[in-house]
Amino acid sequence: MMTGIRYFVGITLAFSSANALATGCDTCLQAKIQSASTQISSALSTLNSTASQTVTATQTVNTTLNAASTSFISILNTNQIQLLSSLDAASKKIEFTNEATTSTLANLTDTITGTISENAKNQSKMAQIFQNRDTYGPKSMPLSLAIAVNRSEHLTEALVEFNGMLDDQLSKFKEWAYVVEKGEETTRLRREKALELMDENEELMSQLSTGLLTEEVTTSLLDTMMIVVLPDPLDYENLSTEEQIAYTSFIERKAAAYKVLAKFVLMKAPLLSTEGWNSGYSQIESENDLTSIEEFIKSESDRKLLSEAWYNDVAKLNDVGLLREQVNQVNMQNYLLSSLVDAQKDNVLLKSLGVKE
Repeated sequence: MMTGIRYFVGITLAFSSANALATGCDTCLQAKIQSASTQISSALSTLNSTASQTVTATQTVNTTLNAASTSFISILNTNQIQLLSSLDAASKKIEFTNEATTSTLANLTDTITGTISENAKNQSKMAQIFQNRDTYGPKSMPLSLAIAVNRSEHLTEALVEFNGMLDDQLSKFKEWAYVVEKGEETTRLRREKALELMDENEELMSQLSTGLLTEEVTTSLLDTMMIVVLPDPLDYENLSTEEQIAYTSFIERKAAAYKVLAKFVLMKAPLLSTEGWNSGYSQIESENDLTSIEEFIKSESDRKLLSEAWYNDVAKLNDVGLLREQVNQVNMQNYLLSSLVDAQKDNVLLKSLGVKE
């Protein structure tokens, strides 16, 4: 910058000397050069002063800039340290938050999974409940099963009473067979009484075609059958030993025949209570809420076959209900087969005793 100024001053002095030479005035030239030199020196001093001030200002600026730079760098370092600390704290906080969030999400996932699993189990249970309701509900319960359950106790009691009455009739028959006579007159009177009883009960024989007898008719027919089988028993005590042995064998055969006939009559006796089961497809005759075993068999066989109510009940059953109905049918079939076997045995027994069917 100083070189430029000197260059400018040299040019100015040369220009002034040229002008002075042209005018030919040395004094004026000297004065002007002196004046110009003074002005230039003053200008140079001012310029130097200004340059010094500029350098000083520049140094001050540089110092300020250095201080500012140092301060700025310090601030930047501080800010950077604070930022790094903040970032580290934030990172830790974020990490902690992430861990907490991850733990929360894991717990939430476990809860949701548990809830879904529990709901699935509950749904499965509800489905099973509905399935059980459909499988074992009203459509699985045939009317025949309800009737059989209500009738089972009464039927058991009736069969026990049937066997008891049959044993009583056999005992009564043997008392009749081994009666002790008190002379010819007593024998004659007994024969007359037997014939009279047969005449009185002859009309009752037609009721054997029905399925239900009254208690009175049952008793009368049992007595009549006893007389039919053995109208004229002998005086056992007045027989010889050989005659007693022959008579005993004879009575045993007669007792077997009477047992068959007594069973036939007792099957029609009012022994079975109809309480609680005389409903639905059941078609039975009863006397004072009592019916016979034969009526029960007819109700469960040919009358059921002709019953519209039974077919309607079977039509609404599901698979379980049909299986239960099948079990009831097989159970009844087994009972009928057992009764048929007994009837065949009785038939063979009667034939072996020489009794016509």
